[in-house]
Amino acid sequence: MKKRKTLENAYISMFCRELYMLIEAGAGPAESIMMLNEYEAAEAGKAIMDDVLKALDAGSTLSDALRQTGYFPGYMVNMLALGEKTGRMTATLKALADFYDRQDRIEVSIKNAVFYPLIVLIMMVAIMLILIVQVLPMFNETFHRMGVQMNALAAGFMRFGAWLNGASLALDIIIGVIVFFVILIWTIPSFRNSLFGGFRKKWGHRGLMGDIATVRFMSALSLTTASGLDTEDAVLNAAAVSGGAKNVDRKHKECLKLLGEGNTLFESIYRTGLISSRDNKMLMLGARGGLADEVMEQIVARKERRLQDKIDKIIARLEPTLVIISSVLIGIVLLSVMLPLMSIMTSIG
Repeated sequence: MKKRKTLENAYISMFCRELYMLIEAGAGPAESIMMLNEYEAAEAGKAIMDDVLKALDAGSTLSDALRQTGYFPGYMVNMLALGEKTGRMTATLKALADFYDRQDRIEVSIKNAVFYPLIVLIMMVAIMLILIVQVLPMFNETFHRMGVQMNALAAGFMRFGAWLNGASLALDIIIGVIVFFVILIWTIPSFRNSLFGGFRKKWGHRGLMGDIATVRFMSALSLTTASGLDTEDAVLNAAAVSGGAKNVDRKHKECLKLLGEGNTLFESIYRTGLISSRDNKMLMLGARGGLADEVMEQIVARKERRLQDKIDKIIARLEPTLVIISSVLIGIVLLSVMLPLMSIMTSIG
């Protein structure tokens, strides 16, 4: 199998949903891939579909054909292989489409939570640097010619600006190193996964990261149980997608231990703290009525909405805070210039 860059969650979700619709309508896997290839506009997408078709023509199953391309994630092809074995391939494709659609929404929310405040922060720092390094020295020189000194605060800003000018080479090196690491993170998936994996291992159970891990676990668990996997294997597969942090992995192991002691799946995930008592009650009632999969989907959707609301609240608080801080700092710098200027104007008047 060739090792290639894994496709984005949005593309995988769309691919699974289109396959689901075609196969549900009566088309076979090879015929469905041919139809997708026919309507594929991007050359890269056509190349992927060609690789899948070659593997299917050679006698591979759909899951094996997708695995051989190297573009599709292992979790997806494993779940699809399970659906093929249990005769639930269309249901698995639909569940995979929903799963990767949720993963895409979570990723977009996280990017928005980081990107916009980061842009505001960069602009704030840039404006402050221009004022301190370029503007203040010009006013200081003008005031010096008039026999007026700037106040202590402005003088402190100027000394800091002078220090920045003196350390420009070191700062350029530091900025270069940061840019280099950003490029590495952006272009090398293995490096990015290793770096984020270390971060997730240490802090992945706290706050927002913990909520994201819980949503991913419940979403993956909903998919694996709907695909016909037995409870212990379902937990193991869901843990592989959402684990990484020590405390999160501990909850997964505890859940497996409770299952081994004879507890039901829903009782086990409730006792490990992954769902609330209300969610556990709904799951128990749903299981009695044969609607456990539907109830699980509802719980995942509700958890995802709460996660989105939490991310939106963080953005709503962070952006105004950064704007207020930048406005205050810029105002202080401008006042440190305007006060001596007002003093000169008063003396002239």
